[in-house]
Amino acid sequence: MITALDNPSPPLTLPPFRLFAVLGTWMEADVVAATVRNAFTQGCSRVYLVDNGSTDDTVSAACAAGAILAHSYTTERYDENVRLDLMNKVVADVSASEPDEHIWWLFLDADEFPHGPWGMSLHEYLETLDQQFRIVGFRFFDHYPSADTPYVAGQHPLPFQPLCEELAYPMCPANHRKHSLQRFDRQGSPIRCGRGFHSAECADELFEPLQPAFIHHFPFRDEHLTRSRLEALWSRNEGGTARAEESHDTHMLARFRSLQDVYAAAWDRVVNFISLDPMYDQIVPPPPAMGVTLHPWNELIPSEHQPTFQWGSTFGAWQYQSFEKFNYGDDTTYLKGMAYLDGRGTIEDWGCGFAHARQFVTSSRYVGLDGSSQHADQIVDLREHVSKVDCIFMRHVLEHNVDWRRILDNALASFTHRMVLVVFTPEAETTRVIATSIGMTSVVVPDIAFRLSDITERFDETIRHTVESLTTDTQYGVEYMFYLER
Repeated sequence: MITALDNPSPPLTLPPFRLFAVLGTWMEADVVAATVRNAFTQGCSRVYLVDNGSTDDTVSAACAAGAILAHSYTTERYDENVRLDLMNKVVADVSASEPDEHIWWLFLDADEFPHGPWGMSLHEYLETLDQQFRIVGFRFFDHYPSADTPYVAGQHPLPFQPLCEELAYPMCPANHRKHSLQRFDRQGSPIRCGRGFHSAECADELFEPLQPAFIHHFPFRDEHLTRSRLEALWSRNEGGTARAEESHDTHMLARFRSLQDVYAAAWDRVVNFISLDPMYDQIVPPPPAMGVTLHPWNELIPSEHQPTFQWGSTFGAWQYQSFEKFNYGDDTTYLKGMAYLDGRGTIEDWGCGFAHARQFVTSSRYVGLDGSSQHADQIVDLREHVSKVDCIFMRHVLEHNVDWRRILDNALASFTHRMVLVVFTPEAETTRVIATSIGMTSVVVPDIAFRLSDITERFDETIRHTVESLTTDTQYGVEYMFYLER
């Protein structure tokens, strides 16, 4: 039994903890690297792979993206019970071997892309929860291809497939479709994840927060690859046996029967998988056996939960060549920042954009660094760039990068004397995405609001710093200036 409760205010939260993922795969080389990358973006420290004998590049693609192969096994038929036994065993064995008192685990299929509410990553959402919650439910959205390019391997599928249908059937009293987040407690009863990650078993009563997280599901990608995979699943061998079983794998059978109609966008002819399921008679009123009703996903999810951490690199993504020079807000932080740095050695301007800061430097050598701008002195990927330079100026950069930690750590490792960091988003209780845009870029770019301590805790003991809050003529009306010195 899973009981949904409000998160108390204030919650009694856990001390720092880790989030791991366990990922089950079979023949999903086209998408698995993106799945792994999304898990890391959602705050997972590790991704463990349990593969059912894939003969394509699934394992190598997943491991190249950073996954750890925990188990590879072969079966004549798809067997969900065997798969869950192995995935639960990975969770139990790894948890027992680690020193942590608590480890959150994310159970994943290779075509699932979860995210937290309120623009948070999953890890950041878990940090806000009271200790009583050992499981988290998910709203679940089945996405369908609606364009000539249903998916590009390695990328987040959401921009390619905006149309979806929410699946909300009675897996718990709160109608959460899945319960993919489960917490290992060394002193608590073990939780066993159930079939499809829909439910869980535990000797203790399980509590989940009323606010669910979200999963976007993309089973239909490239038509040829999707068709080949489903045909391999349902074609019969010489003995007349298919890899899947009609009575157990109704969701995959519905996809197989609907392939032609899905890629023809004949939504009224798509088979509703629940009509093939034994539980169909228990649903009141029963859903129609045929047809799906699709909506853009951002019509189904409230606006405050729509910003998501997507990992697309902003290197080369800003289209400065298409715009005349303009200023990002007023000059206050340019003036104050360069007054702190000028005359104290070479200044590297990380993410210089139009290099507007150059005009405020009178004594030092100025070097503009950017991943996209023709106004830069050097084109670099700030996620990879490390230098040795006297001073660094970084204004309005971290807010637009999911990999902000890597960029900040590189900057901290690079300056030898002074650094100025400026962020323009309002302070938040939890670091989260508060908006996204694509107005000047070729990829979706976030606006990330920070818990300021998430920034300052990355400063080591050699760095002295002060923080100044300023009201300025910028997008959110505020800027925070971090003055750093070694």
